[in-house]
Amino acid sequence: MMTIAQIKQAANACQEAYLDEEIKTELEVGYSAFFDMKGSSIAYEDVEVANIKTVTHRNGFGETGLTWRKAVEKLHGANWDSRVLGYFQRSLRDVNFPAPGSLEPLKLARYGSIYHVECGVHRTIAGKAWLAHTYGIKARFSDCYVRQIVLNEKIRAFLEKHKQAGLKLFKTNLYSEHNVWIEDEVPHHLVKVDGRLFGWYLLSGDICNVTSFWRISPVNWWRILRGTLLSISKPSFPIDAEMIKALLK
Repeated sequence: MMTIAQIKQAANACQEAYLDEEIKTELEVGYSAFFDMKGSSIAYEDVEVANIKTVTHRNGFGETGLTWRKAVEKLHGANWDSRVLGYFQRSLRDVNFPAPGSLEPLKLARYGSIYHVECGVHRTIAGKAWLAHTYGIKARFSDCYVRQIVLNEKIRAFLEKHKQAGLKLFKTNLYSEHNVWIEDEVPHHLVKVDGRLFGWYLLSGDICNVTSFWRISPVNWWRILRGTLLSISKPSFPIDAEMIKALLK
C-alpha cells in the first residue's frame, strides 16, 4: 500500500476527537495580537499534536470549516515513501521532510500552550493523523523547532483579570498613516470584555500595550470607531475563557 494511502486510512480509522477540530489560519483566530512578536526565543520541544491548532496557510485545501481529518483526504503525497512514517516518529531537530522539494525542517510557534505551524503544513496534517491513530491523545512530534512567543507582563495581567469572562477582538483597520497613536503605537485592535458594558480596551503595537478606551483622548474616539466599523459587522475574534487559560500557560 502506498504511504499516503496508509496515512489516509489511519485518519479515517482514528478515534481521536481532535482530528475533527477545524483547521484555522493564525489570521482567523486573532490570539497572536496579544503577544510580543519581538520577544521570541527558539527552543526544541516534544509537542503534543493535539495542541497544534493553527497553520500559516490552507493552500491546496481551500475552504474554511475543513477539519484536520478531512484535510488528510486532500493530501496528494506524491512520491512519499516509507521514510515519511519513520520521520513522524523520530527526533525532528534540523531534519528535513523526506519528500521532493522539502527544504526546511518543521517549524512551529508557541503561544502559551497553543502551537501554530510556520513551516510544514502538509506534513503536519499527515503526521498529526498518523500519530493520533498510532499513539492516541499523547501523540507528539519529538524534539521539534519551536519559536516561543511571550506575553509581556501588562498583557498577562490583563488576561488574568478577564480570564473568566472571555473577550472579543475587532480590527481597527488603522495604520501609521492614519496618525492615530496610543502611547506612541498604533491601536490595531479594539477589545471587548464579555458581559461588561464599559469593558472596551485598545490593543496596540508589536510589543502590545493595552489601554482603556475611555482613557484616550475623545479626539481619537471617532477615528478609531470609524476604522473599527469596517470590521465590527463581520465576525470578531472570540477569545473564550478556555483559550485565555491556554494563552496564559
